[in-house]
Amino acid sequence: MGLSIAETTQGYSKQGAQAFINDLNTKAITETENILRNQKGAVKTAIRSGWAGKSEEAFEANFDKYVEETCKALEELKKGMEAKLQEINANFDELDNSLVDEV
Repeated sequence: MGLSIAETTQGYSKQGAQAFINDLNTKAITETENILRNQKGAVKTAIRSGWAGKSEEAFEANFDKYVEETCKALEELKKGMEAKLQEINANFDELDNSLVDEV
């Protein structure tokens, strides 16, 4: 009878974990920042089509500020999440290494 891991349902891949961190940063955060920044003009155009005056101008100024504040907050979130995920990745790596006994 041979030993097999064919039915294993859980595992750890250091490269897979790093790819997940990179994908999360790229897809979830960087793409959101890009959408926010790239669509500001479209939002302003839509607003201008039905709104005029000082309040509309103030809205536009505040909108730019809020988009930049949101993007800055997303950058901070990205840094924090990446640090935490790197820590988890390192902990899994350490645990994986500790499962091997030297004979």
